[in-house]
Order: sequence, then C-alpha cells, then structure tokens
Amino acid sequence: MTVDRTDADAVRAFHARADAVALVLMYLRDNVGLSRPLRLTDVKPRGIGHWGCTPGITAIWGAIRGATAATDRPTRLVVGTGHAGLAWLACAYLDGSLAASCPQYGPDVAGLTRLARDFGAQGGLTSEVSRQYPGAHWCGGELGHAVGVCHGLALADPGHDIVAVIGDGELETVTTAGALPALRVLRTPNLHIVVNDNGMRMGGRSALSLATDGRVAAALASVADADAVVCDDPVDLRDALAERMRRAAPASGRPGLLFYRNIKGEGMPPLPGDPPIAGSTRAHKTPVTRIRDAAALDWLTACLRDHGADRLFDDTGRLDTAPFQDCLPSAGMAPGAPCHAGAGPRPDQPDPAGGTMTEALIAHIAAVGADRGVVVTSPDELSSNRCAALLDAAGVTVREYLSEHICVYQNLGEALCGRDSWLISYEAFADLILSVVLQHVKQFQPTDGPRPAAEPPGTIHLVLTSLGWRNAYSHQSPGFLTSVLQARPAGVRIHVPSTVPALRAALAENDPEVPLRIYLFDKHHRPGEPGTVLPVAPPGGVTIVVCGDYLHTQALQAARILRDELGPSVGILPLDELTVLYRPDAAAREIRRTLRERAGDSRVMLLSSGYPDVLASLWAEAVGRPADVTRGYVSQPNCTAGSSLLAAGCTWMQLAGTAWDLMAEHGGGTRGSDHLRRYLRATEDRLRRELRGAWDDPHWFAALAAPSSTAATEGELVR
Repeated sequence: MTVDRTDADAVRAFHARADAVALVLMYLRDNVGLSRPLRLTDVKPRGIGHWGCTPGITAIWGAIRGATAATDRPTRLVVGTGHAGLAWLACAYLDGSLAASCPQYGPDVAGLTRLARDFGAQGGLTSEVSRQYPGAHWCGGELGHAVGVCHGLALADPGHDIVAVIGDGELETVTTAGALPALRVLRTPNLHIVVNDNGMRMGGRSALSLATDGRVAAALASVADADAVVCDDPVDLRDALAERMRRAAPASGRPGLLFYRNIKGEGMPPLPGDPPIAGSTRAHKTPVTRIRDAAALDWLTACLRDHGADRLFDDTGRLDTAPFQDCLPSAGMAPGAPCHAGAGPRPDQPDPAGGTMTEALIAHIAAVGADRGVVVTSPDELSSNRCAALLDAAGVTVREYLSEHICVYQNLGEALCGRDSWLISYEAFADLILSVVLQHVKQFQPTDGPRPAAEPPGTIHLVLTSLGWRNAYSHQSPGFLTSVLQARPAGVRIHVPSTVPALRAALAENDPEVPLRIYLFDKHHRPGEPGTVLPVAPPGGVTIVVCGDYLHTQALQAARILRDELGPSVGILPLDELTVLYRPDAAAREIRRTLRERAGDSRVMLLSSGYPDVLASLWAEAVGRPADVTRGYVSQPNCTAGSSLLAAGCTWMQLAGTAWDLMAEHGGGTRGSDHLRRYLRATEDRLRRELRGAWDDPHWFAALAAPSSTAATEGELVR
C-alpha cells in the first residue's frame, strides 16, 4: 500500500539537494551557493570525503525522512558505514539536525560556508563518521557490526522504529553474518535494515552484485527470518518503510530487510576524455582529487550546477527548504532524537556483603535489576563464570548467544538508550571484541572540534572472570587489558580488585561520564581481606605492587614467608584500578602521589595480571622511577595454572626468592637467612618436578599450604 501523505517529489528533491551539499563539502571552501563564477581560490587544496556511497545514502536518508514524516513514528537512525560521513553531514545540514546541535552550521550561506571549511580540517569535523555527527547514531567499531548493535537497540527501545543503514560490502563480513541468525532468536519487528546496494566494495564488485533476481536478498531474509523488500527508487523505499512503520508491529513479527539498488557514485560525470566514474572503483573516494586548472574548474562548476548547488539558497541567502519540506518530520520525530525509554534514575546501589568475588558481583547486579531492570549478555558462559544465579534474578534480563560480537552489540544498543548493561565473559576471549570496544570508547575522547550536545551513553560493564593464566594458550590471549591501557582512552576504568571489599567499592562507583568499566578477577579464588591497607616497606625492603587478585594470593604467601624470617621487610601494595596511572583528573593525580609515597625508598616488584610491558611503562611514568622487577603473563603451552605462573616467575616461592635477592643486593638485612633461599629454590624445583606430565596443580601448591617458618597472619603481613 502506497503512503500518500508525503509528496514523492519531496523525497527526490531532498536526495538531489543533499548530493549538492555533499559536493560543496567535498570540494569548496567559499562561494558555496555559486553566487559568482567559481575560482581556484574557492576550492580546497584537495577533495575530502567519499563520494561512492553518497548518492545511495542521501536517497535512503530522504526515504527514511519521508517515511517518518508520513507516519509520525518516533525513529532512531543508525548509519553503519564510516565512509558515510560526507552524506551524513549533507543530510543533517538539510534536515536541520546539524544546526540544532551546532548553531554555527545554520541554514544559510554563512552556515554552509563554515561547514565546508570545517569538514575534514584539523580541529573541525572528521571526514569519516564520528560521534561528533548529530541526526543519527553511529556506534563505531569494526566494519559490519551495525546490524548487531541495532538489534540490541531495537530490544532496548521497543517504542521507537530502529532503522539501520549498511552497505552491501558489510554483508560480506563475519560480524553481519553472525548477527542475522540472532534476529531469529530475539524478535524485533521494530527493526528495519536498509542495505545501500550499489554493487561495489571499495576495490571491486561486492558479493551481492553477483546474484540476480533477488536471490541473495531472499537467502539473507531466510537466514534472519526477515521480511525482504528490493527497491530501485527512493520513493518505493519510502513507501515500504512507511508501510512497516504504520503497522508498528508487523503481523509477521519479523524485522525488515530492505535493499535499495543504485549505482556507486552515480551522477558524477568524468573529466573530458577520462573513463566513466559512476559504477567504477574510481567513484569510491574523490573522483577528481585536485582541481588545478581551468578545465577541472569548469568540470566542477558543471557538476555543482547539475546537482542544484546554485539553487540551495533563496535571494536572502537562506536555505530553500520548500522543495523537500514534506520530507521533514515533526519536532521530536527526527532520527537520532534522544530517548531514555525505561532508563530511570542511576543511584548508587548498596551492595550486600558477598563471600566471594562472584557472589559480590551477583548481589550487585541483582540489586540493580530489582531497582530498575538491567540486561546481562554472555557468550553462553554464565554458568562457567559462576554467575548462573543471575538467570533467576528478578529484573535481570539475561541474553546468552555464542558470539562475543553479538553480545557486545546488544550492550552497545543498551548504551545508546542511556542504560547501563553488563557483559560477562572470559578474559582470554575479550580480544575478539577489542576493536569494537576501543572504537566505541574513542568517541568519548576530548576533542578540539565541535561536539554536539548529547546525553551521556549508558555504561557497559565488561566482567572477565576466567583468567588467562588458566586457559589463554587454548583460548586466545590475556592481552585485552594491555591493549586498552596502551590506547590510554578517556572515560574508561579498569578494575583489578585484589579483594572482595575492593570489588564492592568499584561496583559502587557511578559516573555517567564513564562509558566503559572493565572488571578482572578470578572466579575460582576467595581472597582474604588484607590488601585493602597500603603498607610501607622500610628503606632497603621490598614493596610488591600487585594488580589483580590472582597474583595477590601468591604475593601474600611470599610476603608471609619473608616476614616470618626477616621481619617487616616486605610490603603489599594493591593497585586496584589501572587507569589512575595516566588519567589527568585530580583524583588520579592524588592516587599517583600516594603511590610515590607508599613505594618510598624500597625496591619495587610490579606484578601484572596480563602482559607486563605497558603497565611497567605506565608505572614508571606515574611514579617517576621504574619498578626494579616487573612480572606478568608469559605465553607458553601449558595445562595448569601452576605452569603458567612458573613460566612468568610469579609463584610465591619465585616472588619470595626475587624479593630476597633484591634485599641482598641492596643490603636489606638478609644475613643469616641462606637457609630460606635454599628452601625457596628447593620448593620451586619440587613444583617443577610434580608438574611434569601432570594434569592438575599439586594440592599443596593450589592450596598455598607449603610449610612456613612462622605463624604470622595475613593481617600482620600488611600492618
């Protein structure tokens, strides 16, 4: 059924005007309305942006705007491809969403001139899509994850229509292929996926172009159990979208998969004597990179006039919106309008005491769920991560899907609705979603350029409870935290609590400006209460700085044995949150000052739960001197945690031996304790022997039950 409230000419006018604005942004820095003959001084030194996908995106945007105006349905638009920056800004300029957030880009000649000069300029607007862009959502991350994120967004916000715009090249990605079957599992009839099907990837034909008669569309719709529509005209696309929106919940209960077929880079003629641009790989970016002579200037003038750049403004210099006025939705109905469906308040949650790390975590999430509801995703690992109790917790919606990518996409969907959510997985699998996480966080880095006012997103809480020390050789690697630290992102907190109280304190933090919190702890261990105190080792003594609960237990045993023999010569200094080593805020600076005081003049051993080099560099920068010894994960084939710890030099007997050596080297009072050094070496040799050919760690090692020469308690060790 054709929707007749919106004039079809308005959809086509929006498409044409948006292409004209895109060409202005790509090439011009002045004379944007062609009020006089174009000069070389009006042109940028080189073209900026990607033209190939632009005509398809502007047509789709016009169709979405038309459908939204025709139905008055609240809609959220998500653009998947990063190359759509040129088209996105052109459309956002025309429909007013850009000026609503950035008044300097107003609907007049001065506003478009400012936008053209800022587009692609240092300190201006990026030429590829970023969070700076208003009018739609862009979730960031690797190519191909828009479908999964929009699925999560549709689940999080059933009151809005969610329109995802992706390219046909994205359909070739594993992430999209994995997201489509997930649509069968959790129904989202409010999700409409629009494919910009121009038959091309960046460097050649797309796989979609190799099929005819809608076979690929039908096959993909079958995989996703979606309603498939193929359109060749933006007006037909508008009608198909509006029909789905008017029904609000289509009778089929299925999402929509709509293909808009077009020619890559259409509407761009070649320079005289050159081969065609449209439909070729030459259309991908700037068809003519530099406008250097009169012939190229004449070509550009003709392109701009053919697309209507000289008709963008009326006689007063104001943007003429009359030709596409019927394409503009009413106030509050614009794609990308803020939505807080069900978000509720975000108070600090009291955390009932829990005996283990996982019990404390479960208690906290259950309290949040009971208060306002919360989504927890996991790649089929809740039981393995000792968190199965969440399945029965009131107000906690658990989504288990055997793909880290699908899980994090649904978390991103929750975040775009302003809601916190949780993802619980293995440390050694977290690398699989590293690019998505880093790109998401990168959008919240401070910038010198314009940034539209926006509500902060919900926080994604990423919990990693199965540590790489036990299974990283067969399960990827424990390099996730290292990679995040190396990027030094703003708005991230990395919690490596040494004790249950430290975890409770981390869970109680509630800063809406932090889009990502990472928690790393061992699901197997029940660390003791000590470690919450920061002891000071005497001059000549050793301070063991511990990052994480797993190595904390080894460090405590090492300190116990040394203090039994040598007195208060060893201190334990837990570092329970890692971004304090580089963050510029006042609280982090104060913690760094405290670390310098606590380390004092003692020798420092730095223990990292992951790869140690990045942490060692951050420590040296934060404290003003490097650690004397740094230990951390070492990749090597192994079957047990004990063999991993041995390879890294992080067993309690190795740590005690290293501390003994440091004190001996610096005259720290190890005289008369040679028997202790022999005991430590003999115990290390015993562990190596018993691990040969073994499937499990020896009981005495796993239980930290080796005999000691003192009865000192853990509390005395950190006094």
